[in-house]
Amino acid sequence: MAKALVDGVLVDLSAADSDAFRASVRPPLPPTIDDYSRAIQAHLDETAKLRRYDSIHTAVGYRDDPNPVFAAEAQALFVWRSAVWTYVTVELAKVEGGMRPQPSVAEIVAELPAMVWPASSRLLPTEPIRPPRAGFSIGPWVSSRLTTNVSDGPEGEVGSLISRVFPVEEAGP
Repeated sequence: MAKALVDGVLVDLSAADSDAFRASVRPPLPPTIDDYSRAIQAHLDETAKLRRYDSIHTAVGYRDDPNPVFAAEAQALFVWRSAVWTYVTVELAKVEGGMRPQPSVAEIVAELPAMVWPASSRLLPTEPIRPPRAGFSIGPWVSSRLTTNVSDGPEGEVGSLISRVFPVEEAGP
C-alpha cells in the first residue's frame, strides 16, 4: 500500500488508487509532434469527406480527372493541404524557437487555413437525376456527385460530361 497526503491527512492507497492519484496531480504532458500530426491529418481527411472522398489522399488523386468538378476539387484540396502543412511547420518552428507558446492540438487545428472550395464544386440539392435508362438507377450518392453545380446547363461542360457518361434515351409518347 502506498501513502498519500490528501487534504492534510496521510491515507493508505491501493495500487490502483495510487496510480489514479498520481495521474490527477501530475500536469498533462504537452502535445507531441505525433499528436499534432494525427489531428491535422484527421482534419484534412474529414474536410475531403465533405465531398465524399475517402481521404485527402484519395481526393488529390483526382487532379487530372476528366470530370471537371472532381479535378477542380482535387486541385483545391491539393493546394489547401500544402498550405495547412506549411502553416503548421512554421508555427511549430516558432514554438521550438521560443517565439510563441506551445498551442494545444485543438488550438493549432482552429488556426489552420480554411478550405475554399472552387465554385464548380458547390453542391446542388441532392435530388436524384433522371436515370439514364429504364430499370437502371445510379443511386443518390452518384446522383449528388453528378449534379454538383450543373448550373452551366445540360449543354455546358459538366452537363455534357454527364450525358456522355450516362446517355439518356428519350422515352416515346
